[in-house]
Amino acid sequence: MTTREEVFSVVRGAALAVDPALEADQIRPDVALADLGFSSLDRMDVVCDALDQLGLPLDAELLAGVSNLGELVDAVHAAACRAAS
Repeated sequence: MTTREEVFSVVRGAALAVDPALEADQIRPDVALADLGFSSLDRMDVVCDALDQLGLPLDAELLAGVSNLGELVDAVHAAACRAAS
């Protein structure tokens, strides 16, 4: 089973791939990607890359109400847990 920490690591890696100028410690659960300068297309790239790495399909409901990286990680982790069961 994928842990929340593993999901965060994947999301952080996806964000760094989209914007390599960022420092890894800037990417924290309490920060929104928009606050890091990511456009809406950049944010979708991060989400799609993370989901792809985890073998999960893109689900619009997955992203409903997500406002920061911690909430994104929680939503992706929950989807990974559902997929594993």
